[in-house]
Order: sequence, then C-alpha cells, then structure tokens
Amino acid sequence: MRTRTRTLTLAGATLAGATLLAAGGSGGGGSPQAAASAPRTRPAHTATAATVGVRATALGNVLVDAHGHTLYGFVNDTTGTPTCTGACAQNWPPLHVGATWTTGTGVDRVNFHVVGTGASMQLASAKWPLYTFAGDQRPGDVNGQGVERFYAVAPDGSLIKGASTAGASSATTATAMSS
Repeated sequence: MRTRTRTLTLAGATLAGATLLAAGGSGGGGSPQAAASAPRTRPAHTATAATVGVRATALGNVLVDAHGHTLYGFVNDTTGTPTCTGACAQNWPPLHVGATWTTGTGVDRVNFHVVGTGASMQLASAKWPLYTFAGDQRPGDVNGQGVERFYAVAPDGSLIKGASTAGASSATTATAMSS
C-alpha cells in the first residue's frame, strides 16, 4: 500500500508539473480579460458525457462538474445565449456536453437544457450557460466568485451573488428568471 501511495503521489506530481509547463501564456483578444493572469492548468471541457452534481463550498451548495469544479454563470448571458468566447473562454471554459450528460445526487435534470449544437453544446441551468474557472485548481474552489461578473450557480439554477469567498457567509442568492 505504501509503494502504491508513493507511486500515485509521484504520478500526480509529474502530471501537475507537465500540466503547468504546457499551460503557460494567456489568450489575447476577447472580453472580459481581467482574469488573464489566472493559471490555465485545466483543459477545456470536451463534448463528452459530463456529470453535474452539488458540492458544499465556502459559498454553500453549488453546482459542480464531473471533477468537482464549481460551475459559474455569466451575468452578461442575460438571454441564455453564451457570450464568453475567445480569450474569455480561455479563463472561463464552457461546460460542453454530449447527448448523454448525466446529473448526480441533489440535481434535477429538468432544471437544465443545452444551448448550441454539435461540438458547441453547452449545458445551461435555468437561463445561465455554465462555465468553469481556470483559476479554480481543486474541487470545491470558488476563486472565480464575483470575478468579471461570473457567479457560482446554486442547485436551483440561481446565481449566488457575493463579492468573494471572504463574504461567503453573507452571500445572497439572486433568483434566475426563465427567459
């Protein structure tokens, strides 16, 4: 067991180092760009089955992707159409899904729909297309909260409004209106 733990630790460290080396640089063009300095160590989601679940964080219960990373909604997506593209999507990768995406415990599939077609199918909750944040390194991180008008999404599809994780205990929930 001890050898296996060392092997897994070494493999994880090697993978993390290789990922950091490959992730250098920041995208140009597009908007918003304030998070351009955020590390980009996670690859964009690909159009495969993606489980959406719920996880307790410093902001309370939030939607997460299959890897436990917080899902965010962008306030500029008021019509339910994704507007974060180009350089913006480098820091805020959209949650692309295939036709067989699934939900985990505590998530009701009827609260979701897909926007876009083909390889551009992005999952949305209520009216909010869903994104992850490149600056969230570990499952449950909420480093993107309030950055560039992105907010964590609650299990009911509403945006959790709060300036940062420091104010998480006083975070309020904005009701997501259906389009």
